[in-house]
Amino acid sequence: MTGRKYTLSLIILMALAVASSYSAVISFQVIQHDDTQTEVRASSHIIENALFDYFFDKGFIVTNSPAAASEDEYEDKSIYYRSMAEAKLGKCEYFVVILADFQAGISSNPGGIFLSHIKQVEWTVYEASSGKKIGGGSKIPKVISNRLDNEQGISSFMAEVAQDIYKVVK
Repeated sequence: MTGRKYTLSLIILMALAVASSYSAVISFQVIQHDDTQTEVRASSHIIENALFDYFFDKGFIVTNSPAAASEDEYEDKSIYYRSMAEAKLGKCEYFVVILADFQAGISSNPGGIFLSHIKQVEWTVYEASSGKKIGGGSKIPKVISNRLDNEQGISSFMAEVAQDIYKVVK
């Protein structure tokens, strides 16, 4: 093989290696709605971790803005705009807002980590560079046994949500 052909072959192989190693970058923002507490719940951090794990395992580069507790729509928008700007600045392809609605007021342990405290999770997926909405949905946790009304149950539920989000971004 001549020097020129060798160099060309090497360049093509390097280009293929770079192209095959490309990973999409996705950023998440969890916004917690909760009538019983104004601090971010441990459950909201479990939601973040479940999303990180799922998308990392799918080959994405995953980032997020810290989970935030919000009291109203105005605060939701403020959190959204700040996080969207961070995702755009970080050159993310996708930005996902997760609204986690909690209902722990009737619980004997309202600060506990229970799947039954989650009323609903709603998500919206955006193209980060343009801010264009490309998908969304919501999911309500199924009735579960006491055995899964814990961190593991939250993680399993969020894996289902992550699958739905993945269908939008793949």
